[in-house]
Order: sequence, then C-alpha cells, then structure tokens
Amino acid sequence: IGPLRKKLTPRQLEILNLLAEGNSIMQISKILNLSIPTIDKHLKLARSNLDVSTSAQAVSKALAEQMLFNSS
Repeated sequence: IGPLRKKLTPRQLEILNLLAEGNSIMQISKILNLSIPTIDKHLKLARSNLDVSTSAQAVSKALAEQMLFNSS
C-alpha cells in the first residue's frame, strides 16, 4: 500500500471510486445512503489529503497512484 493510500479512509476511496465511475454526488448519496453534505465532507477531506483543489483532480491523482479500482 502506497503512502497516499494510507492518507485516505475506506469511505473516501469508495466515494472517489464512485466518482471515477461517472456517478454524480446525488447518485453517490443515494447509492451509499448518505446525505449530500456528508459526501461533500468526505470529498473535501480527500482533496485535502491528496493536496488537490478539485474532486476531478482527486480522482485523477488516485487513479494515477493506483488507489482506485479502474472499471475500464
């Protein structure tokens, strides 16, 4: 497990995976049965831990570091 992977919680990785699959925040909220503010909080913390500004950058960095499951 790489050093960046240790910075993210399993929930943060799960949400980034769902984003990488093309799901919206609203869809992720329904899939995980969590509120949109909770999803936003997890994404904010993931962005901070990965030292990026956007969720798209977080997904990109996590994919580059092979932290996410690539469904393609």
